[in-house]
Amino acid sequence: MPLSRTLSLSGIAAALALCLALFLQHHESLLPYLSFNPLTPNSLTPNPPSDYSPDRIFNYPTEPPPPILGIHLDHSTSRIGIFQNRTLHLFPDSHNLTAIPAYVSFNEGTTPLVGSAAKEQAEKNSRDTVYDLISIIGRNFSDHRLQDDIKSLPYEIVERNNKPYIRVRGLWRDEFYTPEQVYSFIFQDLKRLAENNVNETVEYVVVTVPTYFDAERREAIKNAAAIAGLYVVRVLTESIATGEAYWSGYDDVGREDPRRWKEECNLVFYHHGEGESYAVVMEYDFGVYDVLAVVKESDIHPDGDSKTEKINTSDKTEESLPDVQNTGQKPLTALTELEDPVVNLLNALLKPAKIEKQTVEGIFITGNRTQVTLLEPKISAYFPDKQVISNPDIHPDEAIVRGASIIANVLAIGPDVCPGLMEMTVVSLGIETAHGAFAKILPRWSVIPNIKRILFSTVRDNQEKVVINIYEGDRAIARGNKFLGMFELANLPRRPKGELDIEVGVEVTPSWGVIVRAKELESGKEAKIVLDTQMHMYTGEELDLLGEEAEERKEEDLRWLENARMEIEHGGEATRFDVQLKD
Repeated sequence: MPLSRTLSLSGIAAALALCLALFLQHHESLLPYLSFNPLTPNSLTPNPPSDYSPDRIFNYPTEPPPPILGIHLDHSTSRIGIFQNRTLHLFPDSHNLTAIPAYVSFNEGTTPLVGSAAKEQAEKNSRDTVYDLISIIGRNFSDHRLQDDIKSLPYEIVERNNKPYIRVRGLWRDEFYTPEQVYSFIFQDLKRLAENNVNETVEYVVVTVPTYFDAERREAIKNAAAIAGLYVVRVLTESIATGEAYWSGYDDVGREDPRRWKEECNLVFYHHGEGESYAVVMEYDFGVYDVLAVVKESDIHPDGDSKTEKINTSDKTEESLPDVQNTGQKPLTALTELEDPVVNLLNALLKPAKIEKQTVEGIFITGNRTQVTLLEPKISAYFPDKQVISNPDIHPDEAIVRGASIIANVLAIGPDVCPGLMEMTVVSLGIETAHGAFAKILPRWSVIPNIKRILFSTVRDNQEKVVINIYEGDRAIARGNKFLGMFELANLPRRPKGELDIEVGVEVTPSWGVIVRAKELESGKEAKIVLDTQMHMYTGEELDLLGEEAEERKEEDLRWLENARMEIEHGGEATRFDVQLKD
C-alpha cells in the first residue's frame, strides 16, 4: 500500500506545517511576509476617527450629536455606558456582566481573546494572558514601582528603549506589544459592545483614570483608545467623575442638586480599589474641582506620615507617587481590620493639604458595594457630623462610570455647559509680528477644544509672502517664549502695505494638537501647520516660574519693543516677511 494512503489529511497537514516551521527557522527574513495574525504589533497604530474635528462634535445645527460614551478603567475590570433620559445604561458582555474583565489572552498567532473569554482560560494560559494594564501603561521600565509590580505578574515584561513591552508567544516566534497596544483590544471590545447596544457607530468617549495618574499616563490611555478607533474627548479623574455622579446639578441630565453651586468647600474621595485604596482631598468651588492631595496605601510610612506632597492646582499628581499591584480587592471582614489603615490614610491625606478634618463638608466612597458598607461607618466616625454623600439609586461600584457618562452626555450638547470640567490652555498661543512682538491669538486659560482667529496684514509694499512663526508663552516679546514651528503663506496679491487681510487662526484639539492656519481673504490662498504642544505636561512649579518670569521682565520687554518700533519709524525696516496686526 502506498505510503500516502496510510496518512490522514490531518497528518499530512501537520507534516507540512513542521517542514514549513523548520524552513522558516533558517529563513527568518521571510517571516514579515508570512504572518497569519491579522492583529500583529506592527498593525496596531493609532487610528482615531478620520473625520474628527471639534466642529463635528460640538456644532451640528442640522443633525443630532454623535453619541459620546463613558468608560471606567479599573485594574481587572472595565465598564462602559451612556447616560440618557436621566438613566445610566451600562452595556453587558455575553456573560451579562457590566463589570467586564479587563483581560487579553494571546494564543500563538490566533486572534486574541478579550474579556470574560480571556479570563476563563487565564489559569491554563497564564504566560500569555495579560491583565492589570492600568498599573503598567505610561510608565518607564526603569521605574522601581513598575519593577515591583512586574514581580507579581505571570506574563513576561521586557525592556525596549526604557519602555515596558509584553512578550507573548506568536505563531512562528515571540511577539512584543506595548501596553497601549494590548489595551486597544479591550477598547475594541468595549466599542463593539456599545455599538451593538446603541445601533450606531461609536467614536467618542470620556475615559476615567486614577486621580494619581500624571499627564504621560493619561496620554498613553488616549493613544490606546486611538488604536481602537476611539477619540477620547475628555480624560476625567475618578474623584471628579464620582463628584459629578452625585453632584452633577445639570437640568439637561436630570440633576438639580443645589450643592452643585456650593462655594469653596472641601471634599474627600475614598476609593477602595481592586488593587489598593487611595484617597483624595479636593477643594470645590461653584462646579470647579481643585485636587489638593492624593495619598495611597503604599504611600504611608509606618509612622503614618505620607510620602506625597501638596498637589498643584492643575489637577496633576506628583510623578513620585507609586502605583498599585493587582493583589485583588482586600476583603474587609470585620470593622477592626479597618482602623489603622483607614485612619492612617486619612491622616496622611489631610496633612499635605494643610486642612483640618472639621473643614471637610462631604465624603464620597466608591468601590465594591459590600466593602463600602463596612467602610462607611468608620469614615463617618473619622469625620464627625460630616455627610457621607450617597444616593440609593447609585451603586458605589458604578459611581465612577456614571459620572463619566453624565459628562459625556453634557459634552454631546456642548463644551461650554460645564466649563469647570474642561481642560484649558495653561499658556498663551500666538505668533511673532513686526519688531518681534508676541501677538496672543488663543489666550491662556482658554477652554479646549477651541479656535480663535485674528486679522493681520503685510508690513511692506508688494509683499509676496508672510512667514508665520508660532510660539507658546506669555512674554511680550516672541523670542522670550517657546518656539513651536513656522510656515509660509506665499504668492500673495501685490498690494500696498497694510491693505491685505490675512486671517490667522489657532486651533487646539481635545488631544492637545495645535493647528495654525493663515488665509489671505482676497485670493483665498491658505496654508497651515499641525504642531504637537506639550503645554499640558507643564508642572505647577514650571507654570509658576513662567508666570513669574513674564511679570518680572514685563517692563524690560516693553522697553525693548518700544525701541524696536522707534527704530523702524526712524528709517529702519521691518523684517522682509513680517506681519502686523490689522488696524
